[in-house]
Amino acid sequence: MTAVIMAFVGKWAGWAVGGLVAVLAVFFTGKRAAQQKAKIAALENYKQTRERIDDAQIDDDPGVLRDSLRARDPDQR
Repeated sequence: MTAVIMAFVGKWAGWAVGGLVAVLAVFFTGKRAAQQKAKIAALENYKQTRERIDDAQIDDDPGVLRDSLRARDPDQR
């Protein structure tokens, strides 16, 4: 009689453990997918920021820059 009860309990315990493992697997898979999506979004944001920085108009002619500095503060050099 106890063997039958133990078989019954063992069977249900096995199903419970299997179900728990399946739920945890789905949870951690979803968590990893969310982390990957967040990383991709951050990299796309960095790419857009970097492109805006690279496309910014910069006046890099030394003569123009020197003249603008002199015009800003004529007492300096």
